[in-house]
Amino acid sequence: MVLLYKDTAVTIAAGITNAENGVKLSWKNVAGAVNYELYRKNSANDEWVLLATVKGNSYIDKRYNRMDKWRVIYDDDDPYDNEE
Repeated sequence: MVLLYKDTAVTIAAGITNAENGVKLSWKNVAGAVNYELYRKNSANDEWVLLATVKGNSYIDKRYNRMDKWRVIYDDDDPYDNEE
């Protein structure tokens, strides 16, 4: 399962396809996004681990397990995101 998030709100479901040396995670571009952070969680570890930060809308995970879950968090250039 791959989900695209901004903070904790689910925005868009993404896809998984077979790639030559792993699985390809892909998602639709989000208007205003400057990069996407990809995280993986597997059955042996209950924590989300950062895999990569990318600017495009896909990533090939070469070290995956069938039971893994992924999530993508996008970062936009909104200067007000961190204001209280």
